[in-house]
Amino acid sequence: QRLKAERQLNDQLAFKHALLDGIPNPIYVRDLKGRLISCNRSYEQSLGVSFEQMNGRRLLDVEVIPRPLAEQMHADYLALLENHQPVFSDRTIELSGKRMNVWQWTVPFFAADGQLQGLLGGWIDITERN
Repeated sequence: QRLKAERQLNDQLAFKHALLDGIPNPIYVRDLKGRLISCNRSYEQSLGVSFEQMNGRRLLDVEVIPRPLAEQMHADYLALLENHQPVFSDRTIELSGKRMNVWQWTVPFFAADGQLQGLLGGWIDITERN
């Protein structure tokens, strides 16, 4: 019985990773303090760092985007965590020296008991559309 439950949990985790990594757009999950707790491969590739390098760190803790943008995004994360309101916005970001126009989304996520757990976010590159 325990082995069956363990196998089912492992299957669910494998599915979650396959689902996240199958999405071509960058996706990330942050905890209540804005620290990265999960992301997909597209996020890693966009920032040019591995999840292991970013795990448990805030945007302010690593130099992957210009500091003013990291400060603004972190402030936006904290505001969302305070008011629980999803945020959808157009932004100009710079990653690896490349400027992009993106449509960024960030939403709160909750545990089954209704407790706020953190935020989910991502972006779509709309540079070519502008």
